[in-house]
This record gives sequence, C-alpha cells and structure tokens, in this order.
Amino acid sequence: MREKLKSPEDLYEWMENNLSYGYFGKDHKIHKEEDIDFEESWNKNYQLQTPSEVIKNKVGTCWDYVELERDFFKTWKIKHYTIYHQVALPYENPYPTHSFLIFKKKEKWYWFEFAWEDEKGIKEYHSIQELLKEESKKNIELLKSYGLTKEEQEKIIYRVFQKPKEHMNAEQYISDALLSDSLDTIL
Repeated sequence: MREKLKSPEDLYEWMENNLSYGYFGKDHKIHKEEDIDFEESWNKNYQLQTPSEVIKNKVGTCWDYVELERDFFKTWKIKHYTIYHQVALPYENPYPTHSFLIFKKKEKWYWFEFAWEDEKGIKEYHSIQELLKEESKKNIELLKSYGLTKEEQEKIIYRVFQKPKEHMNAEQYISDALLSDSLDTIL
C-alpha cells in the first residue's frame, strides 16, 4: 500500500476510501463516533495508534491521522508541520481539541485535513500565515457552536509538536502537546 501512494493527493484519496472516524482502544475494541458510549469510553480507552495500526484498524481520530500523515510526508521528504490547538482553561474543558498537518510545496502552503468533517480536503494558501488565519477562523466558528465565550476565545492556544510516543492516552497526548513549541517557531 505504501508503495502505491506517491503524493499528498494519493494519501488523501486512500484515507477517504479506507478510514472512518473512531479509535482502537486499550480494550482492543474499535470505538466509532456513532457508538452510544463513544464519549464516555474516550478517557478510559483511548490510546494513540501508530501509523501501521491506523492502516490495519481503519479508524482514527485527528491525533491518529496526523501521525499517519506525518509518516508519509517524512517519507516523501516534504516540508511539513503538525499543529495542535485547544482552548486552555483552568477548569474542565468542554471544547474539542484538534491536530492537523500543514505542508509546503512549490512555494505554497497546504492544509491537509481529514478528520474535521466540514473542512476535509487539501487546501492551498499563498503563505503559512494565511493558512493559519483561515484555520483559526474556522476553529473559532466551530467552538462557538459549543458555546465558546469571547473571554474563552482569547485562551485558544496553538502548538507545533513533534512525533509523540506511541500508545499515549488522551491525557498524556494533551500534556505533551501543550509543552510543544509555539507557532512563533515556524512563522
């Protein structure tokens, strides 16, 4: 399979035809978004899959997909970054986090998005700043649908993160991502 995929477009098409949103848990079961207990089981069962496990299990979340994408972009030697964002609150966070991959090709920047259903695709931008501004705008729109207040909007943080350890749980993943570099390192 890896030998057949030669470009970001090939990868995206393969993902579109083969993967669905969900995760393979510590309980060795596949949990799909439509499962009644999906949210409840997340903290107890989620573990970050390796790229090979995503391919085998045919499910993933944005966190898992970004690692699959990172693996391919590294193989293709295409300049890329993985970005993580969340609303950083000192109380229980009711808002989703997100990870995505951006890459540079022929002086253009691209947002490679597979997990965020309303934004799926490979989108082209003239600069990294333009890309991040657009993604941020879309993210704020989404978070407002969850009840994000103006004050909380100021607490959205973005991080550029390196490859995390395999099989991290959700809490470990978030902790690692929050310790990663700020966007200033790539701007």
